[in-house]
Amino acid sequence: MGTHKKKLLLESMTESEAKLELERLASLIAEHDRLYYQENEPIISDYEYDLLRRRNSNIEEKFSHLIRLDSPRFKVGAEPLKRFGKFRHKVPMLSLENIFEESQIDVFLNRIKRFLGLGANEEIQIVVEPKVDGLSFSARYHDGNFIIGSTRGDGIEGEDISENIINIPNFPKNLKTASSFKQKVIDVRGEIFMTKEKFIELNNNRSSMGEKIFSNPRNAAAGAIRAIKKDISVLSSLDIFCYSWGEAEPMTWASQEEYLNKILTWGLPVNPLTFVCNSFQEVVDAFKKILEKRDSLSYEIDGVVYKVNRIDWQNRLGSQSRAPRWAIAHKFPAEQSETIVELIEIQVGRTGVLTPVARLKPVFVGGVLVSNATLHNEDEINRKDIRIGDTVIVQRAGDVIPKISSVSLDLRPKNSTPYKYPKNCPVCDSTAVRKSGESVWRCSGGIFCPAQTVEKLKHFVSRHAFDIEGLGAKHIEEFFSLGIIVRPDDIFKIQRQDNKLPSNKRLKNIEGWGEKSVQSLFNMIEKRRSISFERFLYALGIPQVGRTTARLIAENYGSFDNFLNLFNQDIDDKDLIRNFEDIDGIGSSVAKDLIEFFKDKNNKDILDSLLKEIKVSSYKSLFSKSSEIYGKNIVFTGSLETMTREEAKAQAQSLGAKVSSSISARTEILVIGLNPGSKLNKAQNLKIKILAEQEYLEVIKK
Repeated sequence: MGTHKKKLLLESMTESEAKLELERLASLIAEHDRLYYQENEPIISDYEYDLLRRRNSNIEEKFSHLIRLDSPRFKVGAEPLKRFGKFRHKVPMLSLENIFEESQIDVFLNRIKRFLGLGANEEIQIVVEPKVDGLSFSARYHDGNFIIGSTRGDGIEGEDISENIINIPNFPKNLKTASSFKQKVIDVRGEIFMTKEKFIELNNNRSSMGEKIFSNPRNAAAGAIRAIKKDISVLSSLDIFCYSWGEAEPMTWASQEEYLNKILTWGLPVNPLTFVCNSFQEVVDAFKKILEKRDSLSYEIDGVVYKVNRIDWQNRLGSQSRAPRWAIAHKFPAEQSETIVELIEIQVGRTGVLTPVARLKPVFVGGVLVSNATLHNEDEINRKDIRIGDTVIVQRAGDVIPKISSVSLDLRPKNSTPYKYPKNCPVCDSTAVRKSGESVWRCSGGIFCPAQTVEKLKHFVSRHAFDIEGLGAKHIEEFFSLGIIVRPDDIFKIQRQDNKLPSNKRLKNIEGWGEKSVQSLFNMIEKRRSISFERFLYALGIPQVGRTTARLIAENYGSFDNFLNLFNQDIDDKDLIRNFEDIDGIGSSVAKDLIEFFKDKNNKDILDSLLKEIKVSSYKSLFSKSSEIYGKNIVFTGSLETMTREEAKAQAQSLGAKVSSSISARTEILVIGLNPGSKLNKAQNLKIKILAEQEYLEVIKK
């Protein structure tokens, strides 16, 4: 495809030849980007693609005055329609678990010791660094040359922000390399942020021009880096710190500390307020030092991060769900402000939960303007005796959702009366019910409750579900009120239905819409007719089925057809529950919600119609399929000698296996240690493959 018969050598290349070659490469790489990002049909390997990019970079380095405006270094991936392209991380970008108390540091350290089988008195070296309140990014370099930058996204897939990130002053487009530089590939990860001074300056400029101001530096940074239309003046006011990595080839560092020192020599900025601690007390002291400096720092931080220093221990610890076991975030104490409760309203969620929300007199809490606070449920209101008109203390701790921590009783109005929790849905007036063992009231209206239906539709098109840009919350409410979108499948029929209407009744005539915006919406919907199994399951809005649970189910069943087939067979509900309980991380409560959803006649009708409009692709594992235990259902029993049970389980999951705690007909391998107990007998009866610990270790080495 457009290749030269004879490849020009860089050493002997003339300026005119370089100009023609850069033009050819720009066109060729753009075409491969289109095939890869838009058509999902690459015709060359990643290695061949990387060679094209490397050749382009080498020529540009020698003939820097010939760098084109459409150079691949500036335009990575195919240009998406009114949005950034997507980038799938080679190694997932995980989030961190949070702790809030000093005592929890000891819990974190002891948990690591138990997992690794270390002695109670053995010290673990921990790297402590500030948790910058910004936007996480990943930047990919090949041979020291920047290739692509992306946001965290959902941890698996982020947004391509290459064109914006290269405008950040301290972001290096090329790493400083020496003869000892061996890094063929490195995904450098860090945080994009805006300093307090730059934030104030930006808002002053926006205010003087009559533009909306940002509520905090993080929002300003995120808004700038994810803006479709580049604003160089704002992007140039951003900064970065780097602190971790994704894919690395080769990996030449043995500790977190060594990695940070190495990337400093490459020209990547590292937070100078980083400590290497050798004991619990040193970790506590580092936390206190960073907290003391918080107000004097030029940037916002909301806590500190603790990381196990040794890389071999990090690898053994691995991750669970969406967070690593070897790192944790210690959030700072909550910031508080005083304000007044002006109203208490009830919001109806997609599962019918009636959630009370306090409407507050707007107040700044930790640099964020707060006008709402969650009241959680009736018990919370009664426990704190929160009333309309009360003066309250509002706080934000760890979570972005503010809450009321206390009520100032001495400032309570004399005519104040306790809040009466409604016993009917405020939207459809159906009776509210509170099941035994639950803390929430739910609307019993189901599909007949407009609020539930609208919230389910909003969830269906949300970012981590179908991600239909241009069909936001307000549009869903508008289309629902007009009867245009009432069920999820209506979304994919909207264009056909619109084409059947008389010209004066079509969408383009609705206020706020026009021919171009309607066509743009139709185009986006068409692009979303294909969706992954796990995203589709999450999009359905099943109670208790969040993104993690959806991924667990997808991992275990592979395709939506396999999963759906369970409910079409003559299987007793008790057997179905046991089937789901075999999946580590899914309990009977979630299993019951799954069964109730997929056996509901109305839901089956919607699913049948929906599956005629869309394609649900099979689950794509993050793990290497070359593993001997990939996709196998494994159970461990007995006392293992070379590793703890937790470590064995985590290692198997990292190789793509499905680990369960009990033997069933689905179990394929039982790994036995000392004193295996009754599980061995059951496995023998079911003729399940049995491996001794050493045999198992030999298998996973292959």
